[in-house]
Amino acid sequence: MTELAARPADELSAQPWRDVPREEADWIRPHLPALRDAMVESILRHVPEYARPDDPVYREVIRDTTARGMEHFVRLIADPDASWKEMHQLYFDIGYGEAVEGRGLEHFQNALRIASRTGWRYLAREADRLRKPRELAIRLTEANFAYLDLLASAAAQGYARAREKAAGEREQRRGRLLSLLLSDPPTPAK
Repeated sequence: MTELAARPADELSAQPWRDVPREEADWIRPHLPALRDAMVESILRHVPEYARPDDPVYREVIRDTTARGMEHFVRLIADPDASWKEMHQLYFDIGYGEAVEGRGLEHFQNALRIASRTGWRYLAREADRLRKPRELAIRLTEANFAYLDLLASAAAQGYARAREKAAGEREQRRGRLLSLLLSDPPTPAK
């Protein structure tokens, strides 16, 4: 078992998954399928906007996204230099899609929090069962919060990009309409 030295309470790591011993990923990895299922069920139960019983494709997208996020989180513990590119793009696209669909990010952010709480509760119980040191639980919790912040940030970037694009398109249409209205000679009516 790896010894974990306690850090001062006010010392926050920019990448706290680097502070979790790499071998800790080994006991988490086998739990990923059960974790994913528990997280998805919790999202569907507690975020009514995402509970679409008549849409199995939507449920599968939530399952896949949750699985990919958890797998990446565990990969970061095992290899703190693992790439963020795919995860950033996935969550950027989610944020973009929410904007295109005319929704805000509050339901998505709520789903992230619900999934995180569910997953963390599961892992905390397993860590306790395995008699993992308390400091490990603290570091995993910190890593979880930082990870969620980065996923939420990627979604917010995608959301903002979609809104900027929509605003630019509206401006172009307004400009075209103004141009047509003020053209000399006037544009003939069809």
